Amino acid sequence: MNFIRKIVLDLNLFLKGLAEECPDITKEDLNQLDNITNKILNRLKEND
Repeated sequence: MNFIRKIVLDLNLFLKGLAEECPDITKEDLNQLDNITNKILNRLKEND
């Protein structure tokens, strides 16, 4: 599961990097991305 967590976190960072190039992305959008990432990580933790 640690491998999957790493992929989820790397994907989060990748998407944030892409968001810097898109002026339409707001802070709220980035917060939603973090919320989704945290939900996925919590679900993975529950399934351990």
